[in-house]
Amino acid sequence: VENMDAIGIGSVRFDNNRVTKMKQLDRMWEYSEDYAKENNQFFIPPSFVIEATHGHSNNYNSIMFPHAIGLGAANDPDLVHQISSTTAKQFLNEGYDWHLGIYAAPIRNKLNGDNYLHFSEDSIAQLPLIKSYYQGLLQHDVITTSRGFIGKGGVDYDFANLDIQRNAMLNLYGLPQIEALEQGVQVVELSANSINSITNVTNKELITNELKLKMGFNGVVMSPLNAATNIPGCWVGSCAKIINAGVDVVYIDSRIINFDGRRFNTFYFDAVTKFHKNTVASVHSGEILMQRIDDAVRRVLRVKMSVNLLNKPKPSLRKTTDILNKKDIGYFSELAKISAKKTAVLLKNNGIIPISKNKKVLVIGAGSDHLYRQIGGHNGQINGAYNLRNKNKNKKRRMLIDELQELSSNITHIQSDEFDVETALSEAINLYGRSLRGLKLAKRYKYPF
Repeated sequence: VENMDAIGIGSVRFDNNRVTKMKQLDRMWEYSEDYAKENNQFFIPPSFVIEATHGHSNNYNSIMFPHAIGLGAANDPDLVHQISSTTAKQFLNEGYDWHLGIYAAPIRNKLNGDNYLHFSEDSIAQLPLIKSYYQGLLQHDVITTSRGFIGKGGVDYDFANLDIQRNAMLNLYGLPQIEALEQGVQVVELSANSINSITNVTNKELITNELKLKMGFNGVVMSPLNAATNIPGCWVGSCAKIINAGVDVVYIDSRIINFDGRRFNTFYFDAVTKFHKNTVASVHSGEILMQRIDDAVRRVLRVKMSVNLLNKPKPSLRKTTDILNKKDIGYFSELAKISAKKTAVLLKNNGIIPISKNKKVLVIGAGSDHLYRQIGGHNGQINGAYNLRNKNKNKKRRMLIDELQELSSNITHIQSDEFDVETALSEAINLYGRSLRGLKLAKRYKYPF
């Protein structure tokens, strides 16, 4: 919070619960406002960012919707419009004004871990969904972001390289981005990959010449998270190359999260302050021209003015916060149920569905009663920092195993991910007899989902 006035942070992304969050948003706003008054400066309010990919899913008691991959399967633009509009209402209600959502890009590489945040592998087929998605958001006073520019979905991991000709790149990965720009998105977030061995965030030809000049984009170009970690001569606390290429907002996380095999450990360091200090030094030395800084500031102000942020009070006093009532939540819940039904995809059915009370069913895997796994990523906190499996804390939330056990009393449930294969084989034999089918089933689920 103290850095809000010390170095003038212009935007902050949050993941915390609602009560703490609203207080934190107000506190940061007040720090910035007080500092401006004390130093006789014009007050430019900070933007508060939320990654709400399928509903305002980072908040406790929020209504969540199917991910983009499911909405793509449903292929219902009107449904997408209703969901994105509802999402905007939810995060505005919590004091946020800047939205990060799905990727406006085809998912062409199935190894990419973010494939559920894309509508389709087909660029043209998803255009009506992209259009409806951003129209739903932009009917409210929010800053919207077109993510994944460019090549996101074509690589197997974030920092990989994509070899592709320019025309093919624009036709395949550019069409969804152009559709988003035509709807009026104010921010473009670059993807972390490289195109023909040139990292997107340092590619001046791509950012300045192609996106800003040829395509006429006058909004903000934003880097992906900690993009400098993959650039030679840079680190997360210093990278003039990114700014010189045309990036206006640099997205930095002052956390390093390490997994030791048992738990996640978070280490904090002051990368934000260091980046500010090193960038100022680069301007003084001439490595970064002042014209480039002026262009970035002009774009940021233009975006903030597009949602009238300069005239709004602190988050808790806005007309759009704390206004949702039980009727609104009821509508959101019904919309979520309709969405779940429309996006369900049945790949194969060998007579198991519909489940009757007379059938014996073996359910294997912890996902069967783990709410987080059933509703996908970006819930509670990004990548599942909250464990939603605790039934005592989630009594109202029903899971797959609960529904199955209501349908049939002949449910055998093996919950653990790491169960003994012999146990699975024994259960399969008990259910299906000493048959080839039982043996195949046990072998198939040696490594359950």
